[in-house]
Amino acid sequence: MSKPTLRDALLAAWAAEDAEPPTAVNVEGWPTIYVRSVTTAEVDAAQAVNGVEWKKNAPLSGAAAVIICDAEGNRLFDPNSEADVKLISKRDWAKLSRVLAAARLTEGDEPGK
Repeated sequence: MSKPTLRDALLAAWAAEDAEPPTAVNVEGWPTIYVRSVTTAEVDAAQAVNGVEWKKNAPLSGAAAVIICDAEGNRLFDPNSEADVKLISKRDWAKLSRVLAAARLTEGDEPGK
């Protein structure tokens, strides 16, 4: 039997990541919400401006729309909906920062980086 290649190991790690459940986030005054891992394609799509003027001014709100989900990983907001992104943009920054920080930790970033 041959030794697994680096590619095999990477593909196995990616498959394990794909199976991870969303992470619960508790923010004072809000019900428990969840954040999920996102794919590079989802980030690219959310950040794509393609002549859509409102997207130029909402990168963090759009990112939040991509990651906020229910316990099953279903998005609660549409990152391509101006109305949804505007709703998110009106949230308290400290609270939304907590949600975004939880997503970064889910992705393996260290706190404060």
